[in-house]
Amino acid sequence: MDPLARDSDTTPSSDPLPTAETPLLPRYRPPRPPSVTSPSLYACVGQDLAIDVAHDPLPSANADATPTRNPASSQVEHDAKRHLFLRTVLLCGFLSLVADLGGNMTAAPEIRILELSLCREYYRAHDPSVIGLPPWRFVDERYCKIAEVQSQLAQLRGLRAPLSVIPGLLFTVFAGSLADIYGRKPLLLCSFTGIFLSYLWPCVVCWFYGTFSASWVLASPLFLCIGGGTQVLAALLISIIVDVTPPHLRTATIYMINSAELITEFVSPPIGAALMRTNVWLAFAVSIPVILLSYPVIAAIPETLAPTVRPADGGPSRASSKSDYERRALTKVLHRLRGHSSELFRKALALVKVPSVALSLAIYLLDAWAVQSSSLLLQFASERLHWSLGHSAYLLSIRAAVALLLTLVILPVLNQFLFRSLQVQPFKIDAVVLRVSFLASCLGYLLIGGSNSQGLLILGCIISSSGSNAPQTLQGLVSSFTDGFNTAELYSTLAFAQLVGTMLGGPTAAALFTLGLRLGPGTPWAGLPFFASSVSSTRFPVPKHYACLDKLTQ
Repeated sequence: MDPLARDSDTTPSSDPLPTAETPLLPRYRPPRPPSVTSPSLYACVGQDLAIDVAHDPLPSANADATPTRNPASSQVEHDAKRHLFLRTVLLCGFLSLVADLGGNMTAAPEIRILELSLCREYYRAHDPSVIGLPPWRFVDERYCKIAEVQSQLAQLRGLRAPLSVIPGLLFTVFAGSLADIYGRKPLLLCSFTGIFLSYLWPCVVCWFYGTFSASWVLASPLFLCIGGGTQVLAALLISIIVDVTPPHLRTATIYMINSAELITEFVSPPIGAALMRTNVWLAFAVSIPVILLSYPVIAAIPETLAPTVRPADGGPSRASSKSDYERRALTKVLHRLRGHSSELFRKALALVKVPSVALSLAIYLLDAWAVQSSSLLLQFASERLHWSLGHSAYLLSIRAAVALLLTLVILPVLNQFLFRSLQVQPFKIDAVVLRVSFLASCLGYLLIGGSNSQGLLILGCIISSSGSNAPQTLQGLVSSFTDGFNTAELYSTLAFAQLVGTMLGGPTAAALFTLGLRLGPGTPWAGLPFFASSVSSTRFPVPKHYACLDKLTQ
């Protein structure tokens, strides 16, 4: 049976849309019913945009079509829709593949060039003899593992992370209406350009080390104001897919795209590590052309915004003219800018009055806070075990492999077995998965922080990655507590809690890492941010106190 022969309504789910850590394209989180334990992979932050651009499109050209259609005409229209669906999904998948392949390739090299820039500045004042000859003026990596350099590096990266969130937080307020006025592709192009320039800026700063100090990398989030950053880009891609994909294929389609992204997370870091053994800049020389391939892909993606209907005889039309629509949409943008903050605050207060929702928000914020310590994993492994950053990069592949196995195999199979074979209620499955995820995170972070050997560190990474599905499980579980509330409002509040946790978590993890280095470089004190994340993850018994959940699972 043709997959497009069924209902092709394009109204998206109101479930939240992703955040992964630093790839150019974030991980997608498909819509899921409240009681499904297979991981949801949408970014919560872009949810409002995806809802706006899918629910408030320009009037369709077929809005006034008569119910009776010629069979030949219907077949042609069906074939055109199928072609559009296949072309759009393949291009979106390829865009995710090439952008993430290039972006993930430089995870370790970017840390190394920042470290090298700080190292030059330190030794220029203390011991210029360790600085190499022009033009590279490299400093051997072992000289850069001192507390003074590593603490500055952690602080720079810890501040950069929350600053990168702010443009998306501000821009998603009105990006949906702009996408309806000017189309998906122009905004997609702007958003990707801003992300690419933000990616390039640290390279410019570190290449021209004689002109810029390392602290200039903190200016990179300014480029994200061009288009709003990864949150807007994720929501736009989801909206494009929703525009052309039948409802019964959306989840599978977005899972497919996400699987490609997970594969690049597994493959790219070893490639970057191998390239930086020759020269740290070689990884960027390879990754930048790969990322640039995204531009012809974006150009080839069809515009999925329905055109404005214009009457053939110049007479009146029941559909709004484009100029009228633009005027109304721009008025909507201005109105949203004025009233969004107060409206969000009012709705959040109403939601927080429900104890189960308030508890969910607290857990979501704590999880977003705890996961920020993972951004220090490579730096911690390099300092604690005296590994090179290239060697440490293989830890990212291990984490990605565990996430891929968990997402595509373990959780779906476990869910089907418990639900269909043992008739376990879905709410109970979600609750158990959530508790096990928190327990795994707690134990994994504890092992990472206290690791003094390669085996213990790898084991900690595997276990902590097994708990990485907690936010997605909580997104499905919390929808059980939405009686009397709009689901979109709930997930918008969750997204805000996640943003707050992210903005607080980066600087806090950096401060704890710096404190640990001061207390004793090369000692377990350097694992303070992971110990803090482990303590935060001890909330795994908390969900059993959900009154609503207990009632549902009796």
